[in-house]
Amino acid sequence: MTKDKEIKFEQPSEILIIVNRYVMIIMAVIILGILALGYFFLLSPKIASIKVIEQETTDIEQRRILNENLLTKIKQLQFEYDGLIEDREGQLSKLLKVIPDEPQLAELFVLTERLAKQRGFELQSINISEGSTSSGSVNPDGSSAVVSEEGLKSLVIHANIAYGSEAVEGDKKQSSDEEEVKTPYQIFKQYLVDLENNLRLMDVQAVSFGSLDPTLEGAVSFSFDIITYYK
Repeated sequence: MTKDKEIKFEQPSEILIIVNRYVMIIMAVIILGILALGYFFLLSPKIASIKVIEQETTDIEQRRILNENLLTKIKQLQFEYDGLIEDREGQLSKLLKVIPDEPQLAELFVLTERLAKQRGFELQSINISEGSTSSGSVNPDGSSAVVSEEGLKSLVIHANIAYGSEAVEGDKKQSSDEEEVKTPYQIFKQYLVDLENNLRLMDVQAVSFGSLDPTLEGAVSFSFDIITYYK
């Protein structure tokens, strides 16, 4: 009877024994697997999206800095431009103060001839006429006067001057102790500088000349057209 009441326990299977022995390792592997899957399927896309947003934010910040630098340069250029305009207006105002109100033809005749004689030239002919243009205003006497951008009228001086052989020989004697003897062309350029320094405002329009060989007989002739201005 005692033998019938004894409880018999079944032996656990080998699988359960192995699982029970390595349960901690198995749980760690499962947890790591879940974390890895969660990273690749959940966290990785989020991290990539955050990186894209950070890059876009960096690009936007760089563009903002570039735009600010560009705006600063534009303001600087505007400041310099305003300064140039103010300086130009100041120079134009000074220029207009020294320009005569009338053509002063007699003064131009006398000045052109006097400066020519000082350089050894002989004034052969001179003609002063008002500048011509397709868009000119009409004076009360019916003549045409050029009105430039600054509101000035112009006169064209056409002159013929000659530098004689006697003057050339005199220059050679006077410059015998100097290293270089000035040619008629060099003296003519100095004459143009004299005109520029004495006329209130002028532009050289055209220059022509004959033979520049001082050894040839006769005078060396020059012709020129210059424009001078008045109000």
